[in-house]
Amino acid sequence: MCKAATTIVVKTVRLRLSWIQRDMSKLPAHLKVINLIRDPRPVRLSTRRFRWLDDTEEMCRDVEDDLSTYPTFKAKFSGRVKLINYDRFCSNVTHYTNVIFSFLGYVKVPKSTQMYLKNHTEYRGPKLGVLSTSSNSIETYSRWRETIPTGILDEVEKLETCRRVINQLNLTIFGSIARFDNPKQAYRTHFTRTIVSH
Repeated sequence: MCKAATTIVVKTVRLRLSWIQRDMSKLPAHLKVINLIRDPRPVRLSTRRFRWLDDTEEMCRDVEDDLSTYPTFKAKFSGRVKLINYDRFCSNVTHYTNVIFSFLGYVKVPKSTQMYLKNHTEYRGPKLGVLSTSSNSIETYSRWRETIPTGILDEVEKLETCRRVINQLNLTIFGSIARFDNPKQAYRTHFTRTIVSH
């Protein structure tokens, strides 16, 4: 069934862009890479919850490596790599789905996919399990701000590597629990870098 499909998608975890770039010329010319990145604070909250990846600095170093690799990767293999910001994707699923499908060579997103996304990203029913694929994306992606312990927030924000990543993603470094809890404190900064797809 997969062999008959025009597009085959494979998801991997913690595969660095620099590793792929090194061997990209040896891979099939039609192979494309989508690198999904996210604010390290909710990522650390998630990894702590599931008890894996204990080294916070290593986690941020990996993301920083991806961010620094992306421009040269994109220049060398034009049209074969795309960097997507998870938080921005969740805040506008329709737009970023169109971006991804266009990158993959589709003229438009199939109606079946549009319906699937609507059912799975605009879900407003009873709360489901943590591994469920149905949720309200706009509400869910920022929910970490309601549940992250002060210790994890401080742990990430005090590491210089993590601070650089947060800045590169155009996100706010809160610096104190008072600023973090302030609903008027913007999550994103106004300055926008072109490194991350919009």
